[in-house]
Amino acid sequence: MADQSISVIIPSYNSSAYILEAIESVLNQTYNRAENSRLEIIIIDDGSTDDTKAVLKPLIDQKKILYIFQENSGQAKARNSGILQATGKYIAFLDADDVWAPTKIEEQLSLLVKYPEAIVHTGRYIIGGAEVDDRVYSGRITRHLVLNNFIVNSSVMGPANIFKENMFDESASFRVIEDYELWLRLSLSHDFVYVGKPLVGYRIHPQQSSGDYIPVLNRTIDLHRKLIYRKGFLKYAPLSAYIWIRLKICSIIKRYHALHAEK
Repeated sequence: MADQSISVIIPSYNSSAYILEAIESVLNQTYNRAENSRLEIIIIDDGSTDDTKAVLKPLIDQKKILYIFQENSGQAKARNSGILQATGKYIAFLDADDVWAPTKIEEQLSLLVKYPEAIVHTGRYIIGGAEVDDRVYSGRITRHLVLNNFIVNSSVMGPANIFKENMFDESASFRVIEDYELWLRLSLSHDFVYVGKPLVGYRIHPQQSSGDYIPVLNRTIDLHRKLIYRKGFLKYAPLSAYIWIRLKICSIIKRYHALHAEK
């Protein structure tokens, strides 16, 4: 019988309020009812100072999760640590404050069997809110990705060997946007397949790392500046330059309003 084992990587930093709900959504996957299912849940605690470990202790003791603690180093390092530990044929990513719909793994797995070298991602909904109508593309999506990162990290699932050979960039300049940088890199050599259903519950709250708009904006600007000269992206250089200029103007306007708000 074909190997359909899956490793779920959940980085966590002070997420004790949400992480049990995230794990429960993995344990409740319809995939788990399949005869040949094999699921491992890897929690990478990125130096939490809250009661995350205490909250997770019953699951650790029952061996329902693999818990790994590391000094606070950022989500890229945490996800890479999980990738190195993963033993499944496929890897799926889930942020500690998000949740999955029960059929997510099953629906993505059926596509990965059909497209074994693809990355599969899905739609999302806001927890406590509505479905998000993102403009999403399938296939070789580099051009579309340069324009906008429409891939939800918690929706991504793909062959483990792809992620073990192409890890998240741990550079400080990509912190918080390390997923966007990886999707761009992978889009040059792999198809992305989109499941047009809201199979990820995306949580918006004040503590989330992507919620600080200005650092995210500035790092995205820097990423596009680098893309202009990066090998493989040369034909997209005019597009990257356009996005870089547009975001730079946006950053200047934001700073202008911030300065005047202080007066």
